[in-house]
Amino acid sequence: MNDQLALKVPLAQAAPLRKLVADNIRNAIIEGKFAPGVRLKEHELVSWTGVSRTSVREAPRQLEAEGVVDNIPNRGPVVASVTPDEARCHYAVRASLEALAAQSAAENVSKAHASRLKQISADLKKSYDRGSVEQMLKVKNQLDDLLLEMSNNALLVGFLQVIHARLAYLRPLVLKQGDRLRENVEEIGAIVDAIVAGDGKKAAKAAQAHVQRGAEATLKLLAVDGSKA
Repeated sequence: MNDQLALKVPLAQAAPLRKLVADNIRNAIIEGKFAPGVRLKEHELVSWTGVSRTSVREAPRQLEAEGVVDNIPNRGPVVASVTPDEARCHYAVRASLEALAAQSAAENVSKAHASRLKQISADLKKSYDRGSVEQMLKVKNQLDDLLLEMSNNALLVGFLQVIHARLAYLRPLVLKQGDRLRENVEEIGAIVDAIVAGDGKKAAKAAQAHVQRGAEATLKLLAVDGSKA
């Protein structure tokens, strides 16, 4: 396993180590560090997290229950992929949840939040100008994290993190389709503007539209890949 992935789980945490390990693995999947089909080898996870084999062994079980990991006979836990039908369902739920997150963010926005949002929007534009899909994904992840933080809704955060993890491997592929890079800048700009203005309804509508456009591009991509199989 790449040494750059090494994350040490804080031992002085109230949460069970199993949850902390699962959170680290899920975040790594969201960030694209684990691709679909990659086997989560126990000894590598122990080295990566610095915790016991027992805690590492339990974490994939939690992720399996979430649908983020598949347990393959004679192989063990691997990062899951999604079928077109699963993707359609995930995006339908994601659209509603991200609309709620954006609305909540608009209702809770502070001057500090507004400043960070404007910077993220500017960074996204710079990433687009450079044509860097990798950098754009990093900025989009920063935006996701900030909106979840601003939502002040732990249940919403938990649901969206699972959906983000399941769809994470598709994001760079979809961004390379057609005009999705440019459209992302425009769509996210509209979300940010509405949140900064404190307009919850407009923010929710913009967030929902952004996810729906992403869903359309993703399903087209999966349909093409399926026809090649």
